[in-house]
Amino acid sequence: MEEEGKGIEGSGKMRKSPQDKTSTLFCLASRKGHKESLDISIDELHQMNPNNVSAWNMKRLMNIIQHGRLSTLDKQIKDSKSTEIKTENEAKNTAKRIFENVSKPRSGHIDLEDIKRFMGEYKAQKTMSLFEKGSESKGISKSAIENWVVKAFEEWRALSWTLNDIETVVETLHWVVNVFVIIIIVVVSLLILGIITEKVLLMVGAQVLLLAFKFGDTLFFIFITHPYDVGDRCQIDDNQMVVEEIGILNTIFLGHHNEKIIIPNSALASKTIHNFYLSPDMGDEIEFCVPIATPEEKIKLMKQKILR
Repeated sequence: MEEEGKGIEGSGKMRKSPQDKTSTLFCLASRKGHKESLDISIDELHQMNPNNVSAWNMKRLMNIIQHGRLSTLDKQIKDSKSTEIKTENEAKNTAKRIFENVSKPRSGHIDLEDIKRFMGEYKAQKTMSLFEKGSESKGISKSAIENWVVKAFEEWRALSWTLNDIETVVETLHWVVNVFVIIIIVVVSLLILGIITEKVLLMVGAQVLLLAFKFGDTLFFIFITHPYDVGDRCQIDDNQMVVEEIGILNTIFLGHHNEKIIIPNSALASKTIHNFYLSPDMGDEIEFCVPIATPEEKIKLMKQKILR
């Protein structure tokens, strides 16, 4: 089913049309063979008052929910497991599908008009500025999309690993606290029954306090100071390492040759840690010599290429 100037198919998929200038959320066609004006723009959706929705708008929204499409990947989202990105290759494939769905057919980039079909102009411009050279060239290339999705996936994976390690630390701490409480109950019970003396109690209490101070410094370093997360590149004692795993007593790093380096958290608490991931944009300095006979035009051209 087609009609010139509207670009609507019966499946509910929106086709690109040069005459369609509005940001459209979904386009639907009726089953009877004639089209109804069921388009809802993103701006119109944001302006709707949720406490006062007309019957006509409610009908349009219900039709969108029942028959419309939800994903920019142009696929129905069935469950989170089937759409979860697990590898870097899956992230690249997802970026390619997003690019093919958003860009014009046989186009090498995504321009502002393509993004405005999914959101308002202000948000579309903000989206363009998120990508490499998106605001300068007025277009987002496929490689920029891939780099952005892969970077987002790597950040999500590092955050997931960090949360898993923190959860493991909390579970271990919970087990230690349970053992500590059981020991206190046993010692107090034996003291009440007269089985142990106060001298033995003081000796046991000193050991418990020693463990409490040791765990206290480690927990303060992990939860309060928290100088790094999994995946961060750090420099400790002039050695650059990547955080692999965070434990309650030790932290595992990966060295230059992927060797595992285990350092106690108590030792790390007294060291200076340089975290490159949390640092702002950094610079590098390289010294090189230029012959004195080099023409000034070549020097200017070289400066321009370096500044790129």
